[in-house]
Amino acid sequence: MRHFYLAIAFVFLSGSNTLAQQSQLDEFSTLAVQITSTDLAPFTLPVYKDRTFETTWSGEIPHTPKQPTDDHHKGLNIPIKVHKEGDLVRVDVSVGLESFKEIALGTYYLRLDERVIIREVTQYGFKPFALKLIRMKIRPPLVIPAPLGLPEVENRLKSTEVVGLEKGDSADQYLLSLRNKGPKNVIDLEIIMPTGGTRHEWGSLERPLIPAGAIYKISISAQTVGRITEAGFEPNLVQPRGVINAALFDDGTYEGDFVSAATMEARHRGRDLQLRRIIALLEKALGSEDQASVTTIESVEEDIYSLGVDSDAATIEEISRHYPALNERLQYVVQGVKDQMSAWKYDLIHELKTYEDGKHSADGDDLRDWLKRTKERFEKLSNAH
Repeated sequence: MRHFYLAIAFVFLSGSNTLAQQSQLDEFSTLAVQITSTDLAPFTLPVYKDRTFETTWSGEIPHTPKQPTDDHHKGLNIPIKVHKEGDLVRVDVSVGLESFKEIALGTYYLRLDERVIIREVTQYGFKPFALKLIRMKIRPPLVIPAPLGLPEVENRLKSTEVVGLEKGDSADQYLLSLRNKGPKNVIDLEIIMPTGGTRHEWGSLERPLIPAGAIYKISISAQTVGRITEAGFEPNLVQPRGVINAALFDDGTYEGDFVSAATMEARHRGRDLQLRRIIALLEKALGSEDQASVTTIESVEEDIYSLGVDSDAATIEEISRHYPALNERLQYVVQGVKDQMSAWKYDLIHELKTYEDGKHSADGDDLRDWLKRTKERFEKLSNAH
């Protein structure tokens, strides 16, 4: 009987120890989807218990030697959704095309240590990659102390002055107050954050960002920078500072870093160029009243996804004329135009998807009403600049 009780005690204690180990494992480990491919360092995507993780894989995606020439198969990025469903993890994989259209490739269910190879991406110019569900060890979160004082801000502009810097609502937020002491209205401003990111604030000729004599308040972020040691986090003796880097004025002139100023102007030009293209597209789709039956949602969709996002040579030449020789830094100006053209194309695609997902009738009048409303919206945006 004594041995029986000892056996029961052993089982109980073993069970308790197993539960304790499992609890510790859950506390200091987590599930993740690992992505591996040739010519690529493995990386992971988190698996949340209560929500879907969404990301778009872009940039360093391994490409096949031969790229598709068909516009309907030119891959741009790979949107991925990760969601936990019971003991399985569901991964939805799509491919984003150069036209910004998304094509669903498949849904994959993974168990721990299970691996699946995604080969469907090859037709879009990407090399196959593997998904594997793994368990990762995690460290307890490291607490980074808040800065002891206010961050330093360097002002490289003579036309503005810093008139205030105060603590914001959150631990890493600060409120910076700037006065435009010059005679010109500021329509664009670039500030480099102490954390390293760049903040771009912009207005328009009709609604300048900082009118002459006015004060403008902007939220900036700053965190303590340092290194991780065995003893914990060790702050650097010298902390990074913010920089008021460049400004554009309503008369077309600028102050500060000329590459940043040229890039800001490029964004304005890209916005105007794409808005004109969008309005022309919608006008074409509307056509005349007697052509209403010709316009279909399929034709409108095709035209929208076919919108280009590359600037023309004349626009780049016009921008470059206002600044010193940009040389190899001309790429920033080109990218500035493209960024805004892409942003407004995405905006129009969002409008289209909202219309398609909503409850609307199948007749042409409903489509024409949407085309009219959308055209009026973009015309107001264009006129307000």
